[in-house]
Amino acid sequence: MKERASVGLKNKQYNVVRATGTHFPSHIHNVYEVLRVTKGSSTAVVDGKEYHLEAGECLAVFPLQYHSYAVDRASRIEIYIFSPYFIGEFEEQVAGKRPVSPCFKGDGLPPSPLQTSNILSTKAFFYTLCHLLLSRLTFSEHDPAHANPPLLDRLFLFVDHNFEKDCSLTRAASELSYDYTYLSKLFKAKTGMSYNEYVSRFRIGKATYELLGSERSISEIAFLVGFDSIRTF
Repeated sequence: MKERASVGLKNKQYNVVRATGTHFPSHIHNVYEVLRVTKGSSTAVVDGKEYHLEAGECLAVFPLQYHSYAVDRASRIEIYIFSPYFIGEFEEQVAGKRPVSPCFKGDGLPPSPLQTSNILSTKAFFYTLCHLLLSRLTFSEHDPAHANPPLLDRLFLFVDHNFEKDCSLTRAASELSYDYTYLSKLFKAKTGMSYNEYVSRFRIGKATYELLGSERSISEIAFLVGFDSIRTF
């Protein structure tokens, strides 16, 4: 089950998700994300490395890092997502860096802004979160070549930006100026699943998020996340 609070989602300013008994498939995006376990435990995978978190522990994901989460029905997590532009001072200090280890203790972090629309209290929460990230994590310089994402990153981002419409591999190949067969084999070799399977999983994850966090009907959500029909959904 998931709950959420957000402002400016189209502009990716910030988002808060509370979840239990669910799985977030591997994905990638251009924002900061922090996972906080509030009850039980959770498993996270970041850039191919697996981390096991207990209640009170947090994990940070930086832009363009592959990540996935799994949480059982007896556990609860909160996910805090924010744009580099939302807390510009934080971005200035960590731009071009990555955490040496993404895990840290979450004590001192106030309750999440899930139930408030007050932008001042929300910003206060995220400033505190950024302070904890800076004081409890060690950072290393990241390869500058990552500023121009490798091909697999570009495919992940293509899905993230186009899942609501046509995000077929044919279109991806055309927009990225690569051979369709080459992209298909590359994606399968690097992820262990086909491109179409990943797109389906990504859309299902988005649909689950909408089903439990909005008042839209099932049919509206199915079309919103890119399915052609209710039957396909």
